[in-house]
Amino acid sequence: MNIENIILIIIGIVSLIFSIIVLFKSPSLLQNKIFSLLSFLAVLWTISIAFFRTSKTPENAFVWNKLIYFTGLAIPPSFFYFSKLFQKTHFRALSVLALVATTTTLLISILFTEFFVKEISITDKGNHAVLGPFYSLWILWFGILMTLGFLNLFKTFRSTKGKVREQTKYFLLATVPSVILSVPFNMLLPFFGNYKLIWIGPIGIALMLSIMTYAIIKHRFLGIKFVIGKFLHYLLRSVTLLLFLLITFFLKDSFSNELQNIELAVYMIILSLIYVFIFTKIDNLALHFFEDTIIYSDYNPSDTINKLQKITTSEMDINKIIKHVFSIIRQSFNSQKVGIVIFINDSKRVLIAKMLGFEKSTFKNENHIKNFWKKVTSYNKEDKTLVYDEITFQSDSKKATGEIKRILNFMKNNGIEILIPLSSKESLQGFVIIGPKQNKAAFTVQDIDLLEDIVENASATIARFISSSILYSDVKTALKYLSSLNLLKNSRLLRLKQVQELAKQKNISKIEALRETISSAIEYFKPKDDNRKRTAARLKYEILEMIAFEGATESQIMWDLGFDVYTRSVEEKLGKQREPRFKLKDASEYSATSDRSFKRLKKEAVEMLRWKLESGEK
Repeated sequence: MNIENIILIIIGIVSLIFSIIVLFKSPSLLQNKIFSLLSFLAVLWTISIAFFRTSKTPENAFVWNKLIYFTGLAIPPSFFYFSKLFQKTHFRALSVLALVATTTTLLISILFTEFFVKEISITDKGNHAVLGPFYSLWILWFGILMTLGFLNLFKTFRSTKGKVREQTKYFLLATVPSVILSVPFNMLLPFFGNYKLIWIGPIGIALMLSIMTYAIIKHRFLGIKFVIGKFLHYLLRSVTLLLFLLITFFLKDSFSNELQNIELAVYMIILSLIYVFIFTKIDNLALHFFEDTIIYSDYNPSDTINKLQKITTSEMDINKIIKHVFSIIRQSFNSQKVGIVIFINDSKRVLIAKMLGFEKSTFKNENHIKNFWKKVTSYNKEDKTLVYDEITFQSDSKKATGEIKRILNFMKNNGIEILIPLSSKESLQGFVIIGPKQNKAAFTVQDIDLLEDIVENASATIARFISSSILYSDVKTALKYLSSLNLLKNSRLLRLKQVQELAKQKNISKIEALRETISSAIEYFKPKDDNRKRTAARLKYEILEMIAFEGATESQIMWDLGFDVYTRSVEEKLGKQREPRFKLKDASEYSATSDRSFKRLKKEAVEMLRWKLESGEK
């Protein structure tokens, strides 16, 4: 058996493996059943070509030749039907009738007449078939169905997004080698009586099946640009190696008679070193060229991560860190929707929830966020990246749980393509969500890898910021419960270095040391003058005093400090005991009295105290 027939046998086995893999991946899916049928037909076609070439009698060759065209007859309608499944449209009755009629006519002509194959000739140069008039009809019919199937896939590619779009892109790519290798060598040359090269066509079919199998069984795809770029790079490597071997053999044959064994060995070593040097240079240049022009034409992962690290390393504002992360994600992936949620205290409170491009109704309130995250963590115990298309695939399974379907519905309704948990290595709870690309393209495996790297780097920066910073919410909570020491036992402020040193120095509890530290910090902001003018600085100090040591409510503070929004019950209760500290008529430097002004002052006062506590740590 010659090398061509061995290649055909190997291709047949590989095609059979593809058929089994796809069928067992999801045996209930109709697309997989049709693809497995296509693969099995490719097996029969390849094997029949191999046995036709090796047949020693016209009778045997005639049987195998009929099987070649029988399988060739079944492939176009199977491919056409496969392409229609992705459009989810019904066949028209007239179209089905025309397809059945033409297929039946050609089938009868192949099996029972000489209109397709007239006779077989066995010669020393190979086996040949004399073809009849229906062969031309078969070529036309084959071309029409394959073209229609190709157009169906192209329409699907244009009208869909996500996984289906990415699968269709691979299917379109897969048809290229099959058409280039099958049409000229297995259809046109036999038409002119040349059967010598019919073994080449199955190679194209094997390439098509391998690409389509990959597209069906994989959830995350290598980008087309990545595949093409790597293919060209490895092709150039192979060509470089082949050229070197040819040059080596040429030089060896030219000078071997003039060289002794030792000289020949030295000559080969020198040539090998030259090759390694030249190959390394060429390979590096080629890799950079293909990365810049094809593989990473949209973004370069290492450059993107370096840029993020350079920006965020020296940044001390958490909001600016998040802004930079959003900007890099949007620029790299052409997605206008990005969001981040960060929890503190083991997901009990939301520290930050920022959404860019998403609707305000995506997360209605803090409880909505916590409930959603509870569902995600219940389903995603390993903190893996969730991709909408992958969850869609899982939700089609009979084993799909209610959690999967609820997460899927939420992601679908709010346009979320990817959810990436913040890095658990940094003891950070939360997640980043990304919307679809504007060009409807699916996120490739390279995209997801880069997104995970971005989120991991951002997690480290944010965790470092949180651990080294005193949070506004912590100060606000500590102020509220300063009069009740037992309620401060879980406060993050107990970890402050100055609190721990004071507790050790005075031999008191950390909670008592925290109370003294906050009292001292508030006293720092007490105005120097005693003229009791209503100034912004005086009001901020009073707000801190009243919250921390008097346990006053907002309404009581507003009445006492001259703001005009407070409840009548507060006025009646406190008005009987004393006059407000600052009456409206006594307003001097600071005359604002609205609820909005009070809340702004209160926020500034707490932030002022936070700054003082944080500065004491440095």
